[in-house]
Amino acid sequence: MLDNSLCQIGFTKSEARVYLELSRIGSQAVSVVAKRIGFNRTTTYAILKALEKKGVVSSFRNNGIKYFSANDPTSLVGEMDRKWQTFDYY
Repeated sequence: MLDNSLCQIGFTKSEARVYLELSRIGSQAVSVVAKRIGFNRTTTYAILKALEKKGVVSSFRNNGIKYFSANDPTSLVGEMDRKWQTFDYY
């Protein structure tokens, strides 16, 4: 249900799954997220980087391991606003 809503605002199905799982479990390494959703680690890392570029996911390093965390859901409003501004421009 929520993943369909995220897809309507421009997320891919995979991005929606990763974002929602990360929202549920909190800050985690790529390997943990990948294992929980059944994706391989490389694919999950690429999805997390795309979500980070959209501004809905953040990352930090701890002891050489990169952790990702879902930003506050209000960041989704910012992503939608950027899309509307682009749409209005064109």
